[in-house]
Amino acid sequence: MMGEITDIRNGIETRLKTISGLQVYDHEPDATMVTPAASIRFEGWTPNTTFGNATGDYRWVVTLRLSGAIPQEQWQALDDFINPTGSKSILAAIDGDFTLGGVVDYTVMSPDEEIEVTDREQRADGWYYVQEFPLLTGVSR
Repeated sequence: MMGEITDIRNGIETRLKTISGLQVYDHEPDATMVTPAASIRFEGWTPNTTFGNATGDYRWVVTLRLSGAIPQEQWQALDDFINPTGSKSILAAIDGDFTLGGVVDYTVMSPDEEIEVTDREQRADGWYYVQEFPLLTGVSR
């Protein structure tokens, strides 16, 4: 299963890298991150009825962070990433190849979660504007 999780993470990373100017991290970045930044976090796995072929649903969270001194500009910049379409859209980037290069059968927004209101977090080097995108990938092979 670990190889599969790594392959799925790499597939999500590849899709996010299609967004011009977005720095993509396959781990939680430290304070030296360049923004806008997206990090990919594995949340868990729900197996289907049999364990023999490692099929099931894999839960992920893509966390987007922007930093800046002018809050209004950062809130507005988040809109481009949150919109369901457009060249900076996180969802459009994933939808561009929902099989993540053939690694999974599907990738969708997690039906059990919503894109919630953008939040702010304080780190040692300042404030970040944060948006989480819950994803669900499925493997039925």
